Amino acid sequence: MNDPSHRNRTGPHIPLLGAVLLLGGVMAAELALSVRQQAQTWDEAYHLLAGYRYLQAADYGINPEHPPLVKTLAALPLIPLQLNVPHVPQGTSKREGFAAARKFLYSNDADALLFRARLAAGILALVLALLVFEAASRMFGVGAAFLALGLVVFEPNLLGHGPLVTTDVGLTCCLFAAVYSFHRYTTQPSTRKLVECGLVVGITLAAKHSGVLVFPILGLLAIAEILLAFRPKSDPTGSSGKRMRLALRHAARLGGTLLLISLIALVVLWAFYAFRFSARPDGLEMTPPLAEYISGVNAPGIKNPIVARLIMGLHDARLLPESYLYGFSDVLIVSEGHRPAFLFGTLYPEGQWFYFPAVFIIKSTLGFLLLVVLVMFAIKILRTEKLRESLYLLLPVGLYVATSLTSKLNVGVRHLLPIYPFLAVLAAGAAWNLAKRNRRWATAVA
Repeated sequence: MNDPSHRNRTGPHIPLLGAVLLLGGVMAAELALSVRQQAQTWDEAYHLLAGYRYLQAADYGINPEHPPLVKTLAALPLIPLQLNVPHVPQGTSKREGFAAARKFLYSNDADALLFRARLAAGILALVLALLVFEAASRMFGVGAAFLALGLVVFEPNLLGHGPLVTTDVGLTCCLFAAVYSFHRYTTQPSTRKLVECGLVVGITLAAKHSGVLVFPILGLLAIAEILLAFRPKSDPTGSSGKRMRLALRHAARLGGTLLLISLIALVVLWAFYAFRFSARPDGLEMTPPLAEYISGVNAPGIKNPIVARLIMGLHDARLLPESYLYGFSDVLIVSEGHRPAFLFGTLYPEGQWFYFPAVFIIKSTLGFLLLVVLVMFAIKILRTEKLRESLYLLLPVGLYVATSLTSKLNVGVRHLLPIYPFLAVLAAGAAWNLAKRNRRWATAVA
């Protein structure tokens, strides 16, 4: 908070705002141009039909494998249109859903529908860019914020997936927002910030089923806060016993905070499903029912019996919406399945642990990778001056990467997109701190 650049940020600064808007405009133009250039991807028609059905009939049984946020946002611009909507099948199988989605898209003006939907979906990429600037500014100063913003604005992976009617950039935006909102709360606690964090965590759950990782991430960050409170630097004059009591009080307070955040998040998640347990309206049912789907009747099911019983327990107690549980089960079944993976000219029978590290290196730009490498040269600075900020950026990346190493579903860099904003802020902060201390580093960063 004593950073002069942070004090400047809080005052009126028209050139600063103009520069941010300029970079935001560049990103918006990049996203808008790619909307017309990209052909329809496999999932987009299904997602668009699902979002339209959510808004039209609250039928959350269509495409339950992804929560409603991005699909609903993308379908909003379609509501004023007079669309030809083919009959939606009574069943909810993926085969029936994809067939109905193709009819929905191509019995109307497909280009017009995709254009409107993609522009709406691209809003989340722009929100992400602004959040990255704000977070980097608070953590490392305005100079680092502009560097981080530049990394995001010109990141090909985010630009390529940003305008698509898919859930990857939506999760990336929401997960980063959730961690940043928790950082804001723990920096200066208030009821308003706690509620804001709960709302954002709930939206993260509604963005993608892997958004559930926000809970262990916040748990790790809470543990980090407790350990930081126990450090001698937190109270140089106090004894170890006093620091222990301080850490225990901090742990109790953070435990209560996480509980309240979780409760608020669950209310938000229920709101995305119209506070209705049943996935489908008017007495329609999921096919097959959740119990059969989990047990694997005539199809692969969930292999872990404990997880299967837990999901059915949540279903029977109606603690979570049926559609959310159905989709979460689908994600587990697909991720446990044996889908082939192709890497370095070799077709593997199933996903490999080294797939995502290799894809990250191949798909990321050289400039981005070099700035990430600079973090190692700034470890001493980050450890002594920016340890707390660094933990808020490193722990989410570490947990997400560790999870990806165990995944059997290797389908591209899009499943790693959530680590990019964290790395962008960390790399920018490291580079900026090095540049301020040494002219040679400043030249290298430039």
